[in-house]
Amino acid sequence: MAKRDLRGFAAGKRDGQKLANGQDAGMQAAMRTAKRLQGQSDEQLMAQLYQEVERGRRDGSFDAEAMRKFIAQVSPMLNEEQRQKLHQITNGLLSH
Repeated sequence: MAKRDLRGFAAGKRDGQKLANGQDAGMQAAMRTAKRLQGQSDEQLMAQLYQEVERGRRDGSFDAEAMRKFIAQVSPMLNEEQRQKLHQITNGLLSH
């Protein structure tokens, strides 16, 4: 099985193959992730997010530019409070 990373997610790739509509595949993956994380506290979600970013930095799969592009795509779908929180989180992740 091919290694998954943010670059592949951002490019619409799954297991090494380019999907016909990368954005739809990305949204489907995001929905699956959201469903899996539903019910967790903010602290649990933040801890998991930081662990994933650190793992990506260690194994070389973390891509700050892909994260910025993802944030740019997601931001318009959020309300102002959610956008502010998202930017606080990503600023913290990208500053480390």
